[in-house]
Amino acid sequence: GLHLAKRIAQHLGGDIIVESEFGKGSTFIFSIATGPLNHIEDVARQERPTHQRALLPEGYNHAANTGFSDNGHGLSSEKKTI
Repeated sequence: GLHLAKRIAQHLGGDIIVESEFGKGSTFIFSIATGPLNHIEDVARQERPTHQRALLPEGYNHAANTGFSDNGHGLSSEKKTI
């Protein structure tokens, strides 16, 4: 996945770099060639939450819901049977 993403970024005139710190995780930074970016906010410098959670949309009707959580130590998943 990362190799393919790097090749795509390079094809678009950019690159992907990785910053990794033991115990804190990794940050993947990509760049691509663009035109002028007036009025675009620099989100790379903003504070990011250390714990993010992604769940299926409310009202999702399926036999099981799976949620993914990035707790800073890797991606984990939890499954809830309905």
